[in-house]
Amino acid sequence: MSLFTNLKSRHGGTTAGAAGAMQRLLRRAGDSQTVVSTVGRAGFSPYGQTLWAPANQVRFVASLARGCLINTASTEYLLGLMKSVVAGQRWGIGTLGRYPFKGGWGPDRSGGYLVRQIGLIRPQAGGGLVAVSVAVRPRNGSFASGSSQLSTLAAWARQHAPRGPATRRCGG
Repeated sequence: MSLFTNLKSRHGGTTAGAAGAMQRLLRRAGDSQTVVSTVGRAGFSPYGQTLWAPANQVRFVASLARGCLINTASTEYLLGLMKSVVAGQRWGIGTLGRYPFKGGWGPDRSGGYLVRQIGLIRPQAGGGLVAVSVAVRPRNGSFASGSSQLSTLAAWARQHAPRGPATRRCGG
């Protein structure tokens, strides 16, 4: 939440300014579809309300990891924050080691949870880090089931991910 607040203060002090800055960053990552939300639902801020396709999430994380979006110091800072996750949120990708990731979860209008994460993992086959996006909507709608399912899915992704490139150029 503090990153969103920081974006607001740097871009006119408004949610629209922060959303515009984030949307420009998504475009630099090659995401021409995502529209960053400026409207929250009752009881929720606009932060985290953006509908973001998993393919575009992977594109963003890969671009970030390659240093294609922001300067080196800012990239290292952001990836460092993504590695510093409290123990209670170390499910899914967080069970695989100290890789950068960000999770999101929340109830839909019916009360059922969508639980998702984006991040970087190192495939068991070796090589460099690979960008991933995992998401579940458990049948019973609970956060506990969703986070457990993400742990299973993340382990599967690590086992089946192709050997990742150590580096890759920007724009590709």
